[in-house]
Amino acid sequence: MIVIFNKTNLQIVGTPANNETVEQAIEKDVIPNFGGKANEYDFIEVHYEYFKLEVMEGTVIAVEIEPPPLPEPKPSELDLLRQENQMLQASVMELSTIVATQEASQKILEQSVLELSTLLTTT
Repeated sequence: MIVIFNKTNLQIVGTPANNETVEQAIEKDVIPNFGGKANEYDFIEVHYEYFKLEVMEGTVIAVEIEPPPLPEPKPSELDLLRQENQMLQASVMELSTIVATQEASQKILEQSVLELSTLLTTT
């Protein structure tokens, strides 16, 4: 594969199409998209899928690099539904605890009112 790069910063800026020369690709695609002049760009043949460009002894070379890590797989619809179900179950448990606490407080209040009314009627 032939790649076209900026001589100054080694940024890869394109590849020529099957039916065009490097010079045509620079004039037609690279300069309109990246600016500059044709003499600011050069090309190199690369035999690696994953690579970076480096300068070694005044020559630009392609250095093979490790492929990027694979992205984490997206959870399936079923996994998302299970996760949502777990969150809903946790919410129901929390609400049940709140209701039970409120019911206990209500009973204590009712008992206190009953005791107060008993005290008031006996005095």
